[in-house]
Amino acid sequence: MKNFGYTRKPTKVIGEGSYGGKGSTSTKLDFVLDSIPSVEGETSVPIVRKRKVKKSTDAAKSKALQRAVFGGTSQFTESNFQELIASKKNSESKEQKEEVAAWVDSEDEDENVPIDVKVARKFLSSATSASSTKWASEPAPEYISLKESDENAYHSDNDLGTTSEKIMISKSQFKKLAPNKIGVSKCRDLNQSKPNSNAINCTQFHKTDRVALVGSADTTLSLFRVDGDENKNIAQIPFENFPIHFAEFISNSKTVFLTSIYNSFYSYDYGAMNVTAHHGLRCVDEKIFSKFTISNCGKFIAMKGMYGKVYLIISHSLELIKTLTLNDYVEGMTFTSDSGYFLASDCKGKVYVFDLRKLTRCLRKFEDEGSTNTISVALSSDSSLLACGSFNGVLNLYDFQSILAEVKRFPEPVKCFKNLTTLVDNVKFSSTNEYCVFSSRLVKNSVKIAHMDSFTVFEDFPTYQNLGCVKTFDLSPHGKYLTFGSISGKCRLYDVTHYSRY
Repeated sequence: MKNFGYTRKPTKVIGEGSYGGKGSTSTKLDFVLDSIPSVEGETSVPIVRKRKVKKSTDAAKSKALQRAVFGGTSQFTESNFQELIASKKNSESKEQKEEVAAWVDSEDEDENVPIDVKVARKFLSSATSASSTKWASEPAPEYISLKESDENAYHSDNDLGTTSEKIMISKSQFKKLAPNKIGVSKCRDLNQSKPNSNAINCTQFHKTDRVALVGSADTTLSLFRVDGDENKNIAQIPFENFPIHFAEFISNSKTVFLTSIYNSFYSYDYGAMNVTAHHGLRCVDEKIFSKFTISNCGKFIAMKGMYGKVYLIISHSLELIKTLTLNDYVEGMTFTSDSGYFLASDCKGKVYVFDLRKLTRCLRKFEDEGSTNTISVALSSDSSLLACGSFNGVLNLYDFQSILAEVKRFPEPVKCFKNLTTLVDNVKFSSTNEYCVFSSRLVKNSVKIAHMDSFTVFEDFPTYQNLGCVKTFDLSPHGKYLTFGSISGKCRLYDVTHYSRY
């Protein structure tokens, strides 16, 4: 029980108590309670009286504030207002006079950083450290340090001070690839540190990291650091009862997308070392998703379905955007470099062009010349040339811009390569559009490289007759390396000596 500092009136207490015996009656006079007797061992609590705040202090403070602002007067007048404006102008003119200096040498005097800038820097540094807590606690993967060192070395060798000078030097040092001979040297096999026991179905270079993947029918996905000498294995992920049929890097990320002979598929983030299983697509009734292609921007994935269907989905959420329909079974698929158009071919030799900005109907449909089954299609990085590989071993090159400009059912190819005798199931352009590689898996060493400026095939490749039956291949982002995966489980690696960058 607490005492709040009030005056008690006289009361009568009947019964046992400290003021009388049993049955006695006592009268208490008016008094101010200073303390209350303790009950069973409690000590008496002294009373703390609340003090009233005097209003005079607030008035004094307000008057002092008025004197400080209005020059000693307690009323707001026009003269005080004019004086306040004049004093403010004087202070601004003094600050402007202090900032008249045209040049200040940073070495002669210390940097003067405002307080708010210091606070902002502190906040940004703390936010950065908080976001990178995971990478701070774990050692950085080897491919990251290799990438940074490679880029720093490249920029330090070509650092000339200004951007214009860098551009001029890069243009003067750049030499076009000469025809007739490409000049390649054999490197150590890409998967020699971790060989595969079954056929290699897919291999690809990452566009920004010096990492390459190898997917095999033995249910393992391997990642290698590409340097041409050691090609160290940095990750090997087994997928139980999941023979990898197709795998690609999603652009602008560290994610690998994998499919097999089932309707389920996987995505693997090699930055976070995380595997995610996906059991089919929502609202899609398909039994097999064996082949797909990813757009250059990394936002779209086109998955091949049965009976001429292509499912266009969003890469990060796997939501279905549109179902594209062809007249027959789907064979080849590709996107333009700006992800504006999607191209697909069927088993009857027809090529379809879809405008992804409208997605209402097929924009163009034409027949590949001399083809009864167009197996593969590919576009150059500038979307100027379209390559169509047929079942009879012929590779046709078309002017893609002319196909978009006018409707033609039978366009004439710009160039026709007849260097292979079996189906052309893989074709790709280099990033500089200087050469094109096409291959067939049915015959050993059936690989050709064509020079795009002269439309001729290089004579000196393949010089080493040990490629085997090439089932897949890929080109590094700047055309420095070529990798070929064979049915025997070998993944050969070649260095194009003309190029210096990965």
